[in-house]
Amino acid sequence: MSYYIFNTALFILFSHFFTSCLLSTISDKERSVDSVLNKTSTRLEKKYGMKTVGTGGAMMYEVKSISLRLSVYTPLSIDEGRFLIVKSAEQLLEDINNDQILKPYLIHHPFDINDIDIAIFYSGSENIDQDITKLDYVSTYCGLVNYTKLDPNKLGKELVDKTETFEEALSILNAVNH
Repeated sequence: MSYYIFNTALFILFSHFFTSCLLSTISDKERSVDSVLNKTSTRLEKKYGMKTVGTGGAMMYEVKSISLRLSVYTPLSIDEGRFLIVKSAEQLLEDINNDQILKPYLIHHPFDINDIDIAIFYSGSENIDQDITKLDYVSTYCGLVNYTKLDPNKLGKELVDKTETFEEALSILNAVNH
C-alpha cells in the first residue's frame, strides 16, 4: 500500500513539475527581444563565423539593455577584436532600432551603444596563453570597448587590459579602412 502511495505522490510531483515548465509563458516583450537577438546572431555567424553562446538583458518593465555573448575560433589581435566588436554592435543596434515589434518595449528609441552589452570570447583549440598579442576576449559595455588578455599563471590577473570609447574604436576602424 505504501509503495502505491509513494509512486502516486511521485507521479503527481513530477507531473506538476513538467507541466508547469511546459505551461510557462514568455511575454511578447521577451519574444521580441529573442527574435532580434536570433536575427543578429544569424547575421553575425554568416558574416564573421561567430557563434552565439549567450543572450540576455534588463527588461523587467521595459527593455533597458540587451546583451549578446559570442564565440570565435580563431585568435584575435586588438585590431581584429576592434573590427568584430564594432561590426557586432552596429549590427545589433541596427536590428534593434529597425524592429517595429520591439520598438514599443524599448525604454527609449533609438537604442545606442550605451544600451547594449556585447562580449566576444576566443574559444579555439590553438593555445594562445603565451602570445601577448592575442586576446582572450573583447567586449563593449556602457559605451566602452575593453580588450583583455588574461595571465594564464595568475587567476584573475590581466596581461593586457586596454580600454577605449566606442567612438574611438569606430574612428580607428574608419581611419584604417580609408
